[in-house]
Amino acid sequence: MRLPGNLPDLTMELPPQSARAVLTDLQRLAPKLWPVKSGPILRRAGDQIAVDVAAATRRLQYMLTVLNDAPDHIKNARGTHFEQVVQEMVNGSPWRPPETLLVLQGRTLKHQTNDITDIDAVACRDNVVVLVQCKSVPYTAELDAGLYTKVRNLRTNVEEWDAHWASKVQFLRQYPCGDNYALQGYQLHGVVCLPFVPFTHLKQARDVLSVGREKLHAVNSFEELKTFFQRA
Repeated sequence: MRLPGNLPDLTMELPPQSARAVLTDLQRLAPKLWPVKSGPILRRAGDQIAVDVAAATRRLQYMLTVLNDAPDHIKNARGTHFEQVVQEMVNGSPWRPPETLLVLQGRTLKHQTNDITDIDAVACRDNVVVLVQCKSVPYTAELDAGLYTKVRNLRTNVEEWDAHWASKVQFLRQYPCGDNYALQGYQLHGVVCLPFVPFTHLKQARDVLSVGREKLHAVNSFEELKTFFQRA
């Protein structure tokens, strides 16, 4: 049975039947230079075996990455989890929204019975609201290696996500009250968040909000978003 992740070079039983079976599986994990796959995991020295913990950690992260060819329910779980992680990060910062706004997280906003958009995560401080669209993009070995088609395709997607989200936020500015939301009196800003830093054109790196010396970009990695909300 294959684990529900990215396992192109390893098939394992769950659970392993013996310690020997575990060692055999680990020994079959060969390193690769491009795209990089860390290894070997095990290093033998006579009758002793050393475990390369750093290589094992990097390989485990690679193996458990849910790729876009996974079943829809697994990809949806990946996306929902990322949205929850982003909201939890916001809630632990000075930008935790009041309950009247926090209830919008995960909700499909409606205006005159029409669906406008889902709110993946929301942040608020004073009268400034940041609406976050989360994109749980897997960081693949091909992206890490800088494969042109993969980097270009992601850049194109980022441009489309940015334009799409900016249009939705502009609609909410124009119609701050809807069937199931009330955003009047707030300054609305929209950003897109990915788990990692993507390659983009300068337009997607534009500042949409400045607080003191801290600046929030139109497209951010999770860590960039976290840094802004903790420091701004």
